[in-house]
Amino acid sequence: AFVMPSIKRTDPDYDALLLFDQLFAGGAAIGRMNSRLFAVREATGLFYSIAGSTIAGVSLQPGLVWVGTQVTLAN
Repeated sequence: AFVMPSIKRTDPDYDALLLFDQLFAGGAAIGRMNSRLFAVREATGLFYSIAGSTIAGVSLQPGLVWVGTQVTLAN
């Protein structure tokens, strides 16, 4: 997993980051299987699953940027 602080909801860049998050992690509009993270999974075959967000838990306080993956042992 990768985790770092994000921005506040009141940040002027929030709307742009919200749009980016839809493409990056897949939101309600496009779905997770159409996200850039899922494209990395499909292109590389390295991950059993991959998910993330650039605005997780954002409110008046900063939220989190996170990407989590699951991998399996190769035989």
